Amino acid sequence: MPKTAAAASDPATAHLVGPADTLTSWFGDDRRVIMYPCNDNQWLNFVCIHPDTETHSAPNAGETTGE
Repeated sequence: MPKTAAAASDPATAHLVGPADTLTSWFGDDRRVIMYPCNDNQWLNFVCIHPDTETHSAPNAGETTGE
C-alpha cells in the first residue's frame, strides 16, 4: 500500500488524493478502481475489479470455495 503523504506530494499522483476519509472510484465499461484511505488516512488501499478473463494467475489462486 502506498503512503498517502507520498502520493499527495508527488506531482504525478497528487491530483488523485482526495480529502481525508474519502473513497474515490473510477469506472469503465467493464472495470472499476476504488481507492480509499486506511489507518487514519496514512495509507491508500486500491481495489481493482476487471473481467476475470484478464486475470493471469493460476486457477483458483488465492480463492476459497468453502469446500
